Amino acid sequence: MKRYLIGCLTLLLSANAASWADQDGPFTISSMRVGAQGVYVALSPAPAACGGGSQYRMHAVVSPSNAAYKELTSSLLSAYIAGKKIRTIWVTGNQCSNASILTLDMIELQHQ
Repeated sequence: MKRYLIGCLTLLLSANAASWADQDGPFTISSMRVGAQGVYVALSPAPAACGGGSQYRMHAVVSPSNAAYKELTSSLLSAYIAGKKIRTIWVTGNQCSNASILTLDMIELQHQ
């Protein structure tokens, strides 16, 4: 039973990680928007996964359903206020348009 649970957990985590796409920066947060649907960020340069588009000037959203929502939000806000760079982003999705936006799953901050 223990092996079964470990196998299920490994499969679940690997499937989740496989759906993420990482992109190296450095990125600067050029603007943020906070609303009921989450925290939206515009990055400079725009992530390649956006394909040159944006959703009402934003590139990615941190959803409140993300287990690390508070940590990601505070990290993004700190980086935005301090003007710090984001080294790498991990996102789900492959397009930015008025109907679609990337989901920001994880970030790696860069010390300058």
